[in-house]
Amino acid sequence: MIGLSTNVYDLQGARIFRQAELDSKKCNENYRRDRRVSRTATLDGGVSVYDTGYSAGDRDMTIKVPRASRAISDYFAYLVKTYSEITVATSESVFSGVPAIWFIDSEGAANMVINLTEDIGG
Repeated sequence: MIGLSTNVYDLQGARIFRQAELDSKKCNENYRRDRRVSRTATLDGGVSVYDTGYSAGDRDMTIKVPRASRAISDYFAYLVKTYSEITVATSESVFSGVPAIWFIDSEGAANMVINLTEDIGG
């Protein structure tokens, strides 16, 4: 389940998406984690690694609704066009994020990409 909410009062600004509405494959991809690591080849045949750790702000979360109604599609478009920051609640934690991209894919599913900026769930 994923909950989205604007950070200011907006009668149309909050919505919960139940697991049955979401694309399960895309939901599983949202759990991916990457570290801030760069690897450089050295002249002796080894590597030099520069690791600056992990940050939730490096993640993107994609919400994909395969059988999206017009209302869901309009909601995604509204968030992307109107808000620079929203709150995203998942079973994992609560995040701040930027609603960055909204689109309908070739299968007709509504998609929204959220650039997470911070884990605010503790």
